[in-house]
Amino acid sequence: MNLFKLEDEKLDIEPEVLTLKPFKELWKKYRNKQHAMEDMSYIYFMFDHKSDFAHIIDEEERSSIVIQNVISRDNWEPSHLEEASTLFKDLQKTLSSELLESAKVAAYKLKQYFNEIDLKELDRNGKPVHDAKKLVSTIGSIGETITGIESLEDKVLKEKELNSKLRGSREKKMFEDPE
Repeated sequence: MNLFKLEDEKLDIEPEVLTLKPFKELWKKYRNKQHAMEDMSYIYFMFDHKSDFAHIIDEEERSSIVIQNVISRDNWEPSHLEEASTLFKDLQKTLSSELLESAKVAAYKLKQYFNEIDLKELDRNGKPVHDAKKLVSTIGSIGETITGIESLEDKVLKEKELNSKLRGSREKKMFEDPE
């Protein structure tokens, strides 16, 4: 379900957003609707796959960067957005999107492994701990991994677009192809 749409550097909320209890309460909470829009923008930029910040895997780091770039209030914390954030994430979930998230986390861990590996490290017998040939082989397959993740990202975005086009009571079947 697409609750938000970013167009021309402006976040638009779909009318059905305000029918969902956590978002309705968030909207009513503020007399200054700019604050409500900032809170909803935070949710969008944190959890939507189309967000410009979606590539930042570490959630704390992403949150800090989103706050710096989206929130105008001092000492703002996202703790009051937990219910709306959880609902937003749940409504975004599909098997494809969950697999994409897992693939990104695995790729991030692989990146950390490469950053931390010490080819000069030796075991008790003075032999290298890490096999340079295996490392080179693994590095050689990174392109395929990236291509696979990019392909999955495209599928998730197409799936989201298809789901946003489906209206009324019609739902996309699990294995239905995008039109």
